[in-house]
Amino acid sequence: MKQLSNVIRSFLLTVIVSFTFPVILVSSLLVMCLAISYFPGLETIGKVGLSQILTFLGIFGAGSVFRGIIVIGLTIALVGGWFDLYALYRGRQFKQFDSKNY
Repeated sequence: MKQLSNVIRSFLLTVIVSFTFPVILVSSLLVMCLAISYFPGLETIGKVGLSQILTFLGIFGAGSVFRGIIVIGLTIALVGGWFDLYALYRGRQFKQFDSKNY
């Protein structure tokens, strides 16, 4: 039972971290582009970057920026969870392989 709780804890931690990392990354890119747009001479670069990121997120979110961030976060969280389960599976295979005496 302890092994099952360790597996679930590892899986949930991986999914949570895999979800929050892209959300924070995309949000920080949005904030950086918004901050750059306030500097004289760099405002066009900031506005173009901001519009490009918003267009990119709108594509994934069916027109909604917030939904686009959530879709990207959930997709990466799913892949991270699958990778964690795969690594667990392979680790157990290697433990069984090492325990055999040849």
